[in-house]
Amino acid sequence: MSGESASENLPPRLRIDRVLSLPERGVVLYGTVEQGVITAGAHVTVTREGASVLTTELLSVTTKNEGQPADGKPGDIVGLRLKAPQDDDGDTVDLFTTVRIGDSIGPRAD
Repeated sequence: MSGESASENLPPRLRIDRVLSLPERGVVLYGTVEQGVITAGAHVTVTREGASVLTTELLSVTTKNEGQPADGKPGDIVGLRLKAPQDDDGDTVDLFTTVRIGDSIGPRAD
């Protein structure tokens, strides 16, 4: 088994490198897949320094080079769109001001 396929079998984790707010697409996160495979439709948790920031659904994953929907594999730079969750008061969370460069995205923490 090669090292790459071994890292694909680990739980998915991505490091956020850029956070953009685009008029036509909303908030788009760009990041590097560190391990596992990042797949649209997954429920994920955004963490900062080991603490949960928010939990939500991953709406789409696109490869930065091709701009096409695709699963992100280790080393890939991908664009992500997250579903904006609601806070405890029922207000929609502003992903642009909540998610920061350096945060990580991984499997939902139950």
